[in-house]
Amino acid sequence: RVKKAIKPHEILLVVDALTGQDAVNAAEGFNEKLGIDGIVMTKMDGDSRGGAALSAKKVTGKPVKFIGMEPAVKPAALGTVSGTIGVLATAGTLKGSKYLKTKESVDDHVNVVEHVGRGFVELVEEGKFSGPEVESVVSASLKPLLETGADIIVLGCTHYPFLVDAMKDVAGPGIKFIDPAPAVARQLVHVMAETGLLTAARAEEAFSRADGDLPESPDVQLVSSGEMMPLTRLYGLIYK
Repeated sequence: RVKKAIKPHEILLVVDALTGQDAVNAAEGFNEKLGIDGIVMTKMDGDSRGGAALSAKKVTGKPVKFIGMEPAVKPAALGTVSGTIGVLATAGTLKGSKYLKTKESVDDHVNVVEHVGRGFVELVEEGKFSGPEVESVVSASLKPLLETGADIIVLGCTHYPFLVDAMKDVAGPGIKFIDPAPAVARQLVHVMAETGLLTAARAEEAFSRADGDLPESPDVQLVSSGEMMPLTRLYGLIYK
């Protein structure tokens, strides 16, 4: 009924790569019922999740659409003064071939140290951005990088920037953090413009937002298939 009412020009199914075969079954079922045009898979932070993507594509015959993200190691390597950069990312990202290949391309004189941001995603999704618990979790993952002499910390997950204020409090002055989110947002706008999902005018507006020029009161209606509270909380943080 919804499809008939709004007549969408494209239907994308979002599935969780962690669910494995269930994601494949969901893709097949939704495609039979709705006739989807593509699949977006979340939590694709490691090569091991590729099986679900390949299987979903095979059973539906539809493309898997994604915007890839890799930690910004190269710009950090160019900007470091101490010669050591730190990378905070998920375990899957640090094991991924894309990241490992990028890391290999860094100048031999630059030391790249890594640490998993344990508990970071959970804090963000629970809406916890400050306080003793946040400080404790952030310190546990950030201090090992700082102790190596890293003067630039690369954030390798789009959840992590929500905790950047807490990270700055722990790190103190003189430590720079590189946020991947604006680059991911700009790439998304490029892809949407190239595929006709955004007009030139809307793309220009989106680029402004990706660069941090956010409207004070955007005309946005939030809708969720699950609980609204986490979505509302994160939205409020972005437009605080």
